[in-house]
Amino acid sequence: MKSLRLIIAFLCLSGALFAQDLAVRDLTVEHKKNPVGIDITQPRFSWKISGTGMNLLQTAYSIRVAKSQKFAASDIAWQSGK
Repeated sequence: MKSLRLIIAFLCLSGALFAQDLAVRDLTVEHKKNPVGIDITQPRFSWKISGTGMNLLQTAYSIRVAKSQKFAASDIAWQSGK
């Protein structure tokens, strides 16, 4: 039992040591930073990922479009899913 706790503590610490600070920047829709009145049925979304670590790789994404900047659950107009 004691060894199990030690292993769990080690895994938690190693995960914290190798964690990377990630940020999403330069968000655009149809090559515009603040689009208003997009009339395309399938708009193109774009973004850049930056971080402090090496070998950054994006494996999935989820896009949410909201009616306001607060992104409250009632304001979500569209969600892509994973």
